[in-house]
Amino acid sequence: MSDLNAERRIFLRNSAIAVGALAAPVAFTRNALLPTYKRQEWQVFKTSTHYSALINAIRTMKANTNASDPASWAYWVNIHLNRCTHGVPYFLGWHRGYLYHFEKQLRNVSGDSGLVLPYWDYYSYATLPAEFTDPVSSNPLYVDRVNTNVKPALSMAPFSSDLINFQTGKTRAFEPSVEGMPHNTLHNLIGGVMADMQSPIDPIFWLHHANVDRLWVAWVAAGAGRKTPAKADSYWSGSYIYTSALTLPRRQTYDTRTNLAYYYQNETMPTTLPSLAAGESVSMLAPPAVGTFKLSNPRATGASTFSAAGALHVELDERSVSVQLPASSDAGQAISQIARGNPAA
Repeated sequence: MSDLNAERRIFLRNSAIAVGALAAPVAFTRNALLPTYKRQEWQVFKTSTHYSALINAIRTMKANTNASDPASWAYWVNIHLNRCTHGVPYFLGWHRGYLYHFEKQLRNVSGDSGLVLPYWDYYSYATLPAEFTDPVSSNPLYVDRVNTNVKPALSMAPFSSDLINFQTGKTRAFEPSVEGMPHNTLHNLIGGVMADMQSPIDPIFWLHHANVDRLWVAWVAAGAGRKTPAKADSYWSGSYIYTSALTLPRRQTYDTRTNLAYYYQNETMPTTLPSLAAGESVSMLAPPAVGTFKLSNPRATGASTFSAAGALHVELDERSVSVQLPASSDAGQAISQIARGNPAA
């Protein structure tokens, strides 16, 4: 982990919501006699008998202010804040186990043994589900966000036939590609708390990551030379750590059906990007907050090029931020020409 990432993690830990002691139930080992659950796409799930159980479970967990209690929402936010992996190997596997443990907690809180975590297939439905945007105070799915249309965050790159390797650290690999787009870009485009390490505060986080997990399942199922380390490979040695008492052997995340007892309604890769309809635009609820930065002055950067202005000493993390730059009339004209695709000679 780089010094920058380490410093960011320390900062975010110190600013976390009531971390509390992270005591948890013992890790679960799959029993072949247990039922296999089907995770449904949101548009189907919301018409099921389990919808009200999910809503009640989320409401109950959010109302629980004991952050050391696995039945509280803050408990799971803090696991992500303190333990999650990004930009390194096991990004997908760590989150698969994280969702698996969280889903079991939803069943415990709701009392619905058949409750599953739904997913949001934004390659088919690129607008945030309406149930998440209703601001009534009784709606546990609502939080402030920046965007509701995520089409600009999507990419077909992870599904290219050229990406034949799986794990981060390999060339032409699926894991880092899907982490970049749509994972990171969707977090940042939705904005609000989704753009920082406390993103599980937003209920859409869980549907987003369930879909990323589904895309992993679909990539494996597509075959055609795509290679994942064999289950016996040392790559799967060790365990994912969520708390001192909550872990999961990495080999259990090799596939979902055999060890984790779930599968998805649709396990095929997307074939096209959703396109903007005539007159459709990305829904922007509010721009990201303007940060305070030291600015650079306009300056020549070459014989026929120049920098209009810039922000200095910007520390990169997962939060969205705006930079307000002054620009002279000449710079403004040059920028307008570039935006129109007609740069000055």
